[in-house]
Amino acid sequence: MFNSCFVTHGGGPSFFLDSFDAYGVGPRSPFTKGLQTMCKRLTPKLLVVVTAHWECHEPNTVFISSAAKPSLLFDYGGFPSHTYELTYPAPGAPLAAEKASEALRKAGIKSRLDSTRGLDHGVFIPLMMMYPKADIPVLAVSINAGADAGFHMKLGAALASVVEGEGGLLIASGSSIHGRMSLAEYKEYEQWLLGLVTTPDQKKRVAGFMGYKQAPHMKKAHPTPDHFVPLLVAVGMSEGAKQGAVAVDEPADLFFRGGRIQNFVF
Repeated sequence: MFNSCFVTHGGGPSFFLDSFDAYGVGPRSPFTKGLQTMCKRLTPKLLVVVTAHWECHEPNTVFISSAAKPSLLFDYGGFPSHTYELTYPAPGAPLAAEKASEALRKAGIKSRLDSTRGLDHGVFIPLMMMYPKADIPVLAVSINAGADAGFHMKLGAALASVVEGEGGLLIASGSSIHGRMSLAEYKEYEQWLLGLVTTPDQKKRVAGFMGYKQAPHMKKAHPTPDHFVPLLVAVGMSEGAKQGAVAVDEPADLFFRGGRIQNFVF
């Protein structure tokens, strides 16, 4: 049974635009149904979401949401008015936030609890697809803007005790591709990504992701690392696993910015 996953959350509220159904990424699409089928395999008591859209610029530090009733942060612009009226009234998890902060402290990672920031679209958009009832407490965690791969894998390993202890699910929310590239370039990048993330050789997986900046066409796939590093958190949490991640089945022609969208469960 998996307890962590990596999901591509799309551009802004794109999954909730009717026009996107024609491209296979709308709320009624096979892509969304695939995510929901994946979630039926686990009924967590806590959702810990590491979001690409919350960055901490302090060294060796991350932010953790601690609001009891978090609002939504519509951190996108230029979309239809109905996308600013989306709701996801899930409760927060202030006690779990304290536990997470302590777990990170023991691992040598600093944290700051934030009781005022709302859930950004890197959190509420995938959760609206995955757990639409909004009845599971949500804990959001930032990435660190200046930290390397090792830090983010260490973050995942440190969060594991809280996720497992609370019967939760870690959702690393980013994007398997966040730049523009040719199909030929994407195929080389995808071969690297799939080969590494699904390998049962944990040492190979960790070593490969430590050097992810040297991956084929990485600068085109991810001009900035923010949407890639949540994957590293999921990899870190899976440390010690005897098998690699499993790619979630999706339509073969589901493309975003020149590459196929990828989701993984660990």
